[in-house]
Amino acid sequence: MESDDSLKPDIVLVWQDMVPQKWGESLIAFVLSVLDRLNIEECSMSLVFSSDTFIRELNKTYRNKDYATDVLSFPSGNVEAPLSEPTTCIEGDLVISPFAVMRNAETFSVPPWEEMERVIVHGILHLAGMDHKTNEPVEDMLVLQEKILSCVREEFEFEIR
Repeated sequence: MESDDSLKPDIVLVWQDMVPQKWGESLIAFVLSVLDRLNIEECSMSLVFSSDTFIRELNKTYRNKDYATDVLSFPSGNVEAPLSEPTTCIEGDLVISPFAVMRNAETFSVPPWEEMERVIVHGILHLAGMDHKTNEPVEDMLVLQEKILSCVREEFEFEIR
């Protein structure tokens, strides 16, 4: 039986206003593991690593917040399911500032790679149609985020510099 390549996850790395980093490629395997944990079979996603200036401009334009954030999610196409229901397909772009991630890691006293994993899972959950009203750890989305991280964390470690 032939495999259906249209169901194969399509993940593209983009480096916006920054030099490509070796650790970027290792994140694709991490993303695939997260998608597997979420039972997401179809995926077309760009991981865009950007400067603070670029993500700040996007945050200002699309969220009316004038600061550099760690991750922004831009779903494309139709999000199949609301917060409480599972989805099997996601499409969109995650824009991540590694510089903001490193600042967060320092603030929260966690390794930079752990914080990078956290923002990637967070962004994927947004692409899957989930949302949260606050950043309180009891929010359903954030509980799921940490559950996924605990499942896949041991498999992946990389160094962000």
